[in-house]
Amino acid sequence: MSLLNLAGARNRYSTNLDIMEVDEIVQLIYEEEKIVPSRIEREIPRIIKATDVILSAIKNGGRLVLCGAGSVSARLVESEVAQLEPSYGFDPTKIIALSFGLSGPLDVIEELENKEEYGEEKLRGINLNKKDVVLGVSASGGTLSIVGCFKYAEKVGALKIALCCNNESKLEKMSDISIVTVVGPEIIVESTRHKGGTAHKIVLDMITTSIVVKLGYMYSNLKVGLPTNKPNLREKGIKFIVEATECSKDAANKILDLCEGDVKIAIYMILNNINSLELAKSKLNDNNGHVRLK
Repeated sequence: MSLLNLAGARNRYSTNLDIMEVDEIVQLIYEEEKIVPSRIEREIPRIIKATDVILSAIKNGGRLVLCGAGSVSARLVESEVAQLEPSYGFDPTKIIALSFGLSGPLDVIEELENKEEYGEEKLRGINLNKKDVVLGVSASGGTLSIVGCFKYAEKVGALKIALCCNNESKLEKMSDISIVTVVGPEIIVESTRHKGGTAHKIVLDMITTSIVVKLGYMYSNLKVGLPTNKPNLREKGIKFIVEATECSKDAANKILDLCEGDVKIAIYMILNNINSLELAKSKLNDNNGHVRLK
């Protein structure tokens, strides 16, 4: 495996890719992707630092703004944020995705991705302020729209986190915290939906999942913030109540009604023998939204 920087480099193992058999292509992709965990492991201290900073910002009224450009990074940040509210009931105002060059004619996509001013324009549109954190995702570390995001973040005093695949990139140098997953050249030159995309997806999962857990949307490993506004989600909510409290399904159903569909409050009331919904809400609030007493 080559550990050269990603942008512009050719992977010496895939120079005959066009004449390989399917079994050879599949094996090559597998072998190349195996490098990703070790590249992430090197960045664990910085991933932890970044997550702690983001948590502190959100607790103090700020937001995490994920910025990505192009078909890979833009879709990564959009999909990461899109999963949080329906899966966990996470407050959609706390983590925001800004994508550049995700749709439209090719010339429009290229323009949106490769002009710094669009970064500032989008951040102005969400009223970025010094309480917020901007996390820019760019495999090359030099995507101009993300550079523009960092320049504007610097202007307003927002913290900047770079998630890249190249060492000594522009975004790394501009950042307050950098997470650089040096996965090496892709099997297809600069096709970062492979190792680069895999690495960045895992890092974003680490960060957002940690935030969800530490802000009280989980009890044990159960999604207690899960919305129950649809029949299938309500069934999941009842299942989580039963698993968390060992009550009957009927009891879980009744208390879920009492709690207006709020799984977390239902579990908290059962575990703490509380009969008053208002009292349970007050005590949960005193415990920073966590079911487990601290």
